[in-house]
Amino acid sequence: MLSHEGDRQFFHYRGDFSGDVIVVEKSTGEETCIPARDLLDLAVGYIQQERQSRMEQMSREELIGQLTKPF
Repeated sequence: MLSHEGDRQFFHYRGDFSGDVIVVEKSTGEETCIPARDLLDLAVGYIQQERQSRMEQMSREELIGQLTKPF
């Protein structure tokens, strides 16, 4: 199991993000379990929104340059 320390919580999770992420509130020790896939969906949604917003602000030339770059 891997761990990550945030500002207010600790996160314990499997490296392959299967199963649940255990979120531990630092101030109280209270634990919450969240399906890892739900957190991944949240992160992907954020990335999609940010990229869409950036694309909408680009000129044609910038957009073409971005589309021809490999991922």
